[in-house]
Amino acid sequence: MCCEKNIKEKLLAIKTGYEDAIQSKGKNTNNLIRTKKLINHLHEFIKEEFIRNGVSPDKIYPKKGDSAGEKKFLGYLKSKKQDISVIPKQPTGPIESPLGPTYGIKDEIGKELMEKSITVNVRSQLSSIKKNTDTLFERTYAEALNLHMKANRMVLGDLYLIPRYPWNQSKFQENRVEFLEEFPHALIQMFNSLNDRFHSTDAHYKYERVVLLIVDFKNENPWVMSKNDLIKAGLIPTEMKDIIDENLFQPCRLIPDLLNLYRRRHGNINDLV
Repeated sequence: MCCEKNIKEKLLAIKTGYEDAIQSKGKNTNNLIRTKKLINHLHEFIKEEFIRNGVSPDKIYPKKGDSAGEKKFLGYLKSKKQDISVIPKQPTGPIESPLGPTYGIKDEIGKELMEKSITVNVRSQLSSIKKNTDTLFERTYAEALNLHMKANRMVLGDLYLIPRYPWNQSKFQENRVEFLEEFPHALIQMFNSLNDRFHSTDAHYKYERVVLLIVDFKNENPWVMSKNDLIKAGLIPTEMKDIIDENLFQPCRLIPDLLNLYRRRHGNINDLV
């Protein structure tokens, strides 16, 4: 299956699952979000695209079809599970972190293996999308900063799903599927500032690749909006169009770009196949 068809199928599954929950569970719909059943469709998309681009399924954690088995990476400040990890070889076992902010914490991966790993985190917000925008941004760049300060050659990706028209949460208790005419314009500029960490010496708070997956779920078949679509919709101001990366909105470039950057850092991807 090609990437474009794959992402369309995953987004349709998210739309169908969310709207079925609204119509049957009403105000309890957000419990579905907390179980991660919907966002797991995008986790599987990431895993499938790694495999389609030549990565061995044995090097991917959690395994395809599983939601358990996330690997925990110890960064400069803290330890945190990563949604999807590609690790060249099985970690030999936890070692105790040396003196520093994480002294005494067990390191499951180790710095040497971290440097040659790829991780991708997946986030989403389907309703109330204007809430906590600053907090979301702070958490996103803090994640990259924490890992790159310890392992600056590590390749990081981030995929953030946000609807062009969010579902109207106030209508959930009536079991009604309705959409709001709102969008947090600042998110585009925020995530653009975190994208395209080309060199290992670039800012640690940036990601090698970020995708801001802006989707029009009002359509019967969810529609991934391109940079041109967003300009036409007035979501990217004309004066900003030359500084916003086109690849920020292209989910099918995420994994190929991450692997190409890995090749630049490490010479090839032989350790991952």
